[in-house]
Amino acid sequence: MGSALIITLMLLVLLTTIILASLVKAQSSRQSSSSIMGNFSANQFAQDGVNQGIALLQYATGQTDARWISQPGRIEKLIASGTSVTSELIDLHSGLAATPADGVNLNAAMLQNPSEGVIAYDPSIKMPLSWIYIRENGVRTANATYDAANKVVGRYAFWTDDNTARVNVNTAWSADPAINIVNSQAHPSRIPLTGAFPTMTPDDVKSIRDFRAGGNFFNTPQDISKAFGNNFASYSTLARESKFWTTNVNASPDAQLTSFGLPKIVLTTKPARAKAKDGTQLPYINVSTSAAIDTTKATLRNYLSRADWGEGLEGSLQAKYYSNNSGLLDQLALNIMEYVRCRESADDVIKPMRHGVGSSGKIFAGATRRFRMVEIGFWRSSTNPSNGRIYFVLTLPRNAGLQSYTMSSWRGMVVTAGNVAEQDIWLPNTTLDAGRYVLLSRPLITPIPNTGAVYARHFRLYRNGLADMFDVYPSGQGAYVELYDFPVTVSAPSSGDPSMPADETLIQTIKVTDPFLGGTKDDWSAPGPNRFADLTDAAKMRAHIGLGVPPSNYQLGQDLDVNGNITDEGTVLPAPAGSPGNLTGYVESLAELGRVHTGISTVPGTPSVPWRTLRLQPRHPQASAHLASVPDWIILDAFALPNIPANETNALLERMNGKGGLVNLNSALKPFSTVERPQALKSLLGVSTQFTEAQKTTAASSIIQQTLANTTIAKGKMAGSGLIQYPGNIVEFAGISDEGEASEARLSGILDLATTRGSIFTIYSVGQRVIQTSTGKLIPKGEASQLSMVERYEDAGAVKFRVILNKPLRY
Repeated sequence: MGSALIITLMLLVLLTTIILASLVKAQSSRQSSSSIMGNFSANQFAQDGVNQGIALLQYATGQTDARWISQPGRIEKLIASGTSVTSELIDLHSGLAATPADGVNLNAAMLQNPSEGVIAYDPSIKMPLSWIYIRENGVRTANATYDAANKVVGRYAFWTDDNTARVNVNTAWSADPAINIVNSQAHPSRIPLTGAFPTMTPDDVKSIRDFRAGGNFFNTPQDISKAFGNNFASYSTLARESKFWTTNVNASPDAQLTSFGLPKIVLTTKPARAKAKDGTQLPYINVSTSAAIDTTKATLRNYLSRADWGEGLEGSLQAKYYSNNSGLLDQLALNIMEYVRCRESADDVIKPMRHGVGSSGKIFAGATRRFRMVEIGFWRSSTNPSNGRIYFVLTLPRNAGLQSYTMSSWRGMVVTAGNVAEQDIWLPNTTLDAGRYVLLSRPLITPIPNTGAVYARHFRLYRNGLADMFDVYPSGQGAYVELYDFPVTVSAPSSGDPSMPADETLIQTIKVTDPFLGGTKDDWSAPGPNRFADLTDAAKMRAHIGLGVPPSNYQLGQDLDVNGNITDEGTVLPAPAGSPGNLTGYVESLAELGRVHTGISTVPGTPSVPWRTLRLQPRHPQASAHLASVPDWIILDAFALPNIPANETNALLERMNGKGGLVNLNSALKPFSTVERPQALKSLLGVSTQFTEAQKTTAASSIIQQTLANTTIAKGKMAGSGLIQYPGNIVEFAGISDEGEASEARLSGILDLATTRGSIFTIYSVGQRVIQTSTGKLIPKGEASQLSMVERYEDAGAVKFRVILNKPLRY
């Protein structure tokens, strides 16, 4: 009986153990199942954040003709209405949390490395986002108030980054032309890798470049460690430390159209250099025939007269400078055409294009690489009226593209002067040095003894017959030349030479200050004392031509130096193609248009404005009219650079309909106002050798914080609702080109590698499955984080999006 009791008890214990084990197993399975379901739901909620980010991108950029600007966390959608533009700001995130406790810190520490953040390496960088809550009925809301009939079951937060605000490790290389030899300064490889990795040595950069040149590319920024062999570990750490500001892929939509939807004009005279990706011929500077010149000029004139550039940028350059005088626009258009022609021509001096326009038949002459006449007068003997002499001063402008020029084989001709017996004269074989002035005089026999006789209308220099003909005063020709007689000085002849005056100081002359002017009689002074004695005195000549002093009228917008004095620094023409000053023989940067003269007039009654070029600087604070007008840099949007074959493969540069490797000026991180990421902008500024490291840091910060230039000579202006609309807008910020005309040179290359919008975005999303208690408390039951890289592209006339990378975070 006792043994039976013992056996019974043992069976009861065994049965109880089995039951308890089954209960424990069931509970464990239930918990495991709940955990799996929680993680699955969390992943779904995280995907909701990605989907919402893509939907916002679709809303903001979903039309092929949409005008929009992007930055990390935000897009501005521009809406045109006539000549005005309004905008809508679209946040690409779930909202800013007051503190991480009120939402979620997107840059939480990684699970496997708590000292490293998920997005930025430094976990002390907080990126607090608000939650979007999901209720049982599927409604998304910012309100988590408890509702027993419709409780919160999940939540997510997301933020969309713009990859153009990062340095592309697959395209960046070196800004040093001695290293990056073949690629032009507008090629993305000119963005220096050292901007992203300051501790890298030149050998390190070479290792990355060599790795890519071998046909490799990096699937993630962290992959750069593959380029270093045995040093893999140390460079892997370096890559992780820079993960917040580097990317393996980015793109900006291909900008073949202007902001108002017309094709950009390619700055080349060669049609082969003006082809779209599909081989379509794009507009270019076609000067092959008279009809082509007409068409090109009309296209330029159209753009110069437009007033619908963007939000807060209403107005035209025609209205700003030329009081809506279309004739003056023709002159500016010719000057742009001539600059491109000079860039691509190997000729030493270039005969200017002359082209009639309008019912008056007025002839316009473009500014070209050549010498200039700046002073002229006649002398006639008081004792023998048949003896006379012409005096003229030639100069080779110091920025005219030539260091010196010898006047061999040149002749002069006094045109439309029926009372001058000798109209054709040989010139001395004189060498003109850049920036110097040379007095030339030749005998002329004048048979009519009349002090007030009409002697001439203009003077012509030529060689090779009339093949190279330069009408140098005024620069018109034919029946429409303005009648402005050269002054005649009657005085005693020299006792030793009756063909010379006894006193040359008495010779009355007319003069022009800026040697690029002279096409209208209004540019020339009234007859007065000559400058012959001062021609070799550089200081006196600068004073004569109005340089080195403050402008008398700031509204004219003349070129000024760092001290606020008028300068000739801006009026530049290229050296002959293939020569040391112009080895490539093509326009390499849109910044070169800052050299184009905007003050030249050939319209009767409208004097020229000396020493004024397209302004790629902030306006002068005393130029109130200019402060209220559209900026000069806006015209850069009308142009594109020629397509030049590069040494780098294009596979890494072209993304669908876009171009890779550019840097977005809109680099401020929204909504994280306390977080800055200046590395990409510093890399962009590093394209120019004229910025020190400290200046790059300051300038990058001024762009991010939109600190406008504010000096005694420069006052920046921001148009629109806050985002930078055009790359040219960079000039308005402090520390960029606010130190006078010479500082415009900093922009070369930078303007061409800057963008204001991207087409590849990275969406970071965090999702949680939660249980909501009756007190409203939310208890997380699963969490997931995702990184999705999304590309916008156009295909068959429609805007599409595709996910090119999707992976979890923190694992």
